[in-house]
Order: sequence, then structure tokens, then C-alpha cells
Amino acid sequence: MAISSHPLLVSATSQQDDRKSVEQAFSSNPQVRVTEMKIGTSVRKFNEEFDESDDWLKKLALEVENIATKPIIHLQINLNFPETKASGNLMSYAIVFGTRPNFRTSVPVKALRLMPGEKLQITLNEQYDNLERFIRTRHSVNQIHKAQVEIGFIIFEDGTAWTAGDFLRPDPNNPKRYINVGHTIPS
Repeated sequence: MAISSHPLLVSATSQQDDRKSVEQAFSSNPQVRVTEMKIGTSVRKFNEEFDESDDWLKKLALEVENIATKPIIHLQINLNFPETKASGNLMSYAIVFGTRPNFRTSVPVKALRLMPGEKLQITLNEQYDNLERFIRTRHSVNQIHKAQVEIGFIIFEDGTAWTAGDFLRPDPNNPKRYINVGHTIPS
């Protein structure tokens, strides 16, 4: 009886639960920043809630800027899905640009050279089928209402790298590995 006596209240609660949002993962010592985010043609702010269809991630577009002092040749941006923790570990989908030195990949990767101050436009439209397939391993896409944008891994033209606020240099004994050197830019 309570539901039938307040049908508008139940409907509003259900609609509010379907609102979408994108947040930005915190990173100390950032080398790349997101300068713009859009869902379709609408510019959005991080943590802003909005109404959108279930395929809203297909419409997600980011503009990122190299704020480092060196050119970037490899950039990995992770899309994390906090709601997936309900069924296990956090699901995180990697969006990769540029080649990673000394690594072979089965998928062709377009070269990247993002100069300091230069911006890169990122759309998920072309990757959406793979992203959807990834999410569907544990959830349906209509269960995803939140995404988190995280700058995951960067390799600079000089071979040094960055992740989670720390700089890395190549391991001289294993070219596929890196050694953490902290917050100081390695020369």
C-alpha cells in the first residue's frame, strides 16, 4: 500500500538511481590533465550527475593535455567502474595510445608523440564494443552509472616513465621493467 500511495516518490527515487557521473581519480605530481569532458555534445564536469541512456559510455569524450616537460610516446588511461566492486575486484578498462618500447602487442597501435602543452582528443565510440564486452563479463551495461578516469601509465620520449605520481627509469637489466625513482624527474 505504501508504494501505491506514493507512486511519484518511488518513480523519482528510481530515476535518481539511474543518474550517471564521471569522477577523476586523484593523482599526485600529474603529468597529464583532463581539460574537457563531454557526454555526446554536452560538456560535463567531474562529479556532475546527469541523465543519459544506458550506452552513455559510448558518448564519453575526453580532451587531455600533456603538462609534463617532455614529449609523451605512450599513454594509458584507465576507466574504473566503482559499482563493479559489488561482484569482486574493481573492473578497470585500459585505453592505450602509442607504443610501449620493448613490448610486442597483437593489436596494431598508432604511434603517439604528444608534445608538452599539446592536447589529445579521446572518444570511446570506436572502442565501445570492446568496452561493453569487458563490462558484460560481470555486469550488464545498464548497471554502470559511474566511471572514474585515471591516468594510468605514461612513457616519455627519453624512455623514462610515470605512474601513480612517481617517475620511473628503465631497468638496465630488463628493458621490459622500470625502477621507481620517486617524485624527481629522472635525467
